[in-house]
Amino acid sequence: MLRLTKALSSSLLEQPESGMGFQRVRATFSDSSRLDGVAYNAELLLWESEPKIFVSKTAFAMAVAEAAPVERSPIRSLTLRYTVVVPLHPVSKSHPKALGAAINETQILAATSQDVFVRFCAYQNDRRVTSQGGLLRGSYATTNSDSRHVTTGTQAVDRYALPNPMPAIFRISVKDAGAKYRRGIAQPAYGHNGGGIEVLFDDGTSPGSVTQLPNLPP
Repeated sequence: MLRLTKALSSSLLEQPESGMGFQRVRATFSDSSRLDGVAYNAELLLWESEPKIFVSKTAFAMAVAEAAPVERSPIRSLTLRYTVVVPLHPVSKSHPKALGAAINETQILAATSQDVFVRFCAYQNDRRVTSQGGLLRGSYATTNSDSRHVTTGTQAVDRYALPNPMPAIFRISVKDAGAKYRRGIAQPAYGHNGGGIEVLFDDGTSPGSVTQLPNLPP
């Protein structure tokens, strides 16, 4: 488990997510060797071989503080391992390697003035939310109607097949008429069922489009 430097964190925030609050990444080291892992909130990096249970026993901020500084590991770069893209379809166990939403590759939709989206997160300081109150490019959310299936942070983790063991108790609403997005279904992954609708804002959302919602129980 590593705490990311500001430079590596910034590079991840410029890349799309793999799902709400996480990125599947490949680290390249100074000797050109590579290792795969999952980056949480562009702050904390866990290798795929590492157990995640200890993160659930403490607050995320404490886990970040206790993690070894990445300066002690000769990581040269972090690049996104892109989600497998398949046509939009009902959730199916036949795509166990999707590890994220199966986003429709071609159908680009435009939000109307009536559309509301909801984003679930396990971190109080969601780094995909900009200082101007919008979402960064390549950020995920779900539809308002699908979010009604979720009443706890643990249910959010299962419905959207998130890798983090921490309940996704933090919520924001997103309303941005004209924002372009693609829509998909969260595939089974990380021991979770998936099945929830996810939307990907390839270009992010406008300033002021984000509103904080009350937290969910764990």
